[in-house]
Amino acid sequence: MHLNSIIEEASIHTAEINKALEEMSNEREQRYQDGVSREERMIELLESIDKNTSILNDIFKILEENTKDQKTILDILNDFNSLATINEPSKAQSLYRKIMNKINTGLSDINTMTTLYSYGMVVYTALHNMGKL
Repeated sequence: MHLNSIIEEASIHTAEINKALEEMSNEREQRYQDGVSREERMIELLESIDKNTSILNDIFKILEENTKDQKTILDILNDFNSLATINEPSKAQSLYRKIMNKINTGLSDINTMTTLYSYGMVVYTALHNMGKL
């Protein structure tokens, strides 16, 4: 009888150990998957940053070429940059719409408009991926 109770107690402990090992394995797998997801998001963000910097050269050219529109262009760029400070998605979305309307109504040069639209899309995509829009 005593042997049976020892065997029964050992099997209970074995079951508890197996359960704990399975939970640890599941947690380890979840941490691994979280790390993989985080790395994928970082790669996407870095690729987005790479695209952003290529647009900056175009923006500098526009500022050099369009001296009469420099103030308007700088205001639009500042508005885009201020989007990152807004935490409420509806307010950010509203400001984004206003900026795009300002581009449509305030500028006449197609290259300038296209470059600013591209910059706007890059900013929008980055903020959207960060959950701000």
